[in-house]
Amino acid sequence: MQTIEGLETRAQGRAATWTKRGFLTLLLAFVLAGVTGLLGVRSTSASDEADGWSLDLDHAAAARAGLDVPWEVTVRHEGGLGKEVVLAVTGAYFDIYETQGFTPEPTEATRDADTLYLTFATPPGDTFVVAYDAYIQPSAQVGRDGTISVMQSGQASATQVGTLQLANFLNPAGLQGRGENLYVETAASGAPTTNAPGANGLGTIQQGYIETSNVNVVEELVNMIQTQRAYEINSKAVQTSDQMLQRLSQL
Repeated sequence: MQTIEGLETRAQGRAATWTKRGFLTLLLAFVLAGVTGLLGVRSTSASDEADGWSLDLDHAAAARAGLDVPWEVTVRHEGGLGKEVVLAVTGAYFDIYETQGFTPEPTEATRDADTLYLTFATPPGDTFVVAYDAYIQPSAQVGRDGTISVMQSGQASATQVGTLQLANFLNPAGLQGRGENLYVETAASGAPTTNAPGANGLGTIQQGYIETSNVNVVEELVNMIQTQRAYEINSKAVQTSDQMLQRLSQL
């Protein structure tokens, strides 16, 4: 009996040792993958030349949602760049990014069905560099204009699948609250007027942002103190009334 118990103990010890080794091996593989950049952003570059102009582009080849990605364009031309430089970029390429903007900012940006045209005022010299501060949004994208795009397997750009509409009311204060930021139309609020975000004075959509609290902390603290004092006064009044009735009953 003792021999069997000893064998079971040694077997359990070996199993625990191999489990620990396996865990450490997986942990080491994960750390090495992070150090070598397999879990982060991998960038690549492309360049082209024509008629004395050269363009170099550094961009992300692979990345994950939420990570900052590189995007930098360098334009060179011996003898100067002229008054302005216009970059033409496939418009859908930027749909998957949440951005803080370009550095420097373009003086003009126009877009047709497929292409985004960015116009920059160029500095003196033969070289001009444009950087794009951005990170990849989650797989489902919502643009400021309400367009909803998704990244599908095997595609290099996002595909638009729908749009969001915003509603405006003649009297927003007349809406009936249902909780969890839900409101219902009432006769007092009037009928809704729907339109695309950013149109006819409507706001735009900001994906991934958290709304700042609209509660005034100082005002709420004052209201709480006033409510507490009112409760204490009413409690004292009830207590005094009970004492007076008790005295009357003893007479």
